[in-house]
Amino acid sequence: MGRKHKNFNEMSVANGKTWNEQEIDCAQKKYHKNNISLAEYTNQIKNMNKIDLDQHATSVYVLPRENRDNLIDQLIKEFKKKISNFI
Repeated sequence: MGRKHKNFNEMSVANGKTWNEQEIDCAQKKYHKNNISLAEYTNQIKNMNKIDLDQHATSVYVLPRENRDNLIDQLIKEFKKKISNFI
């Protein structure tokens, strides 16, 4: 008989948490250092220069883009997605 494979999201990482739990923890650290709201986050990234914006995008696992407006839109979209996971 074949070997039963676990769902990737149910696999544990080194600290005993599942990948989903690890991702939520990571998102909380990245976005919720000061319990930042969507409006505050939007204002914060709109005031960043392009280099800082690219570095922030990389830190939250978003591929930097040439077009600043597209990058900001993508960051806001990812912010909403991550925040909805643990609200």
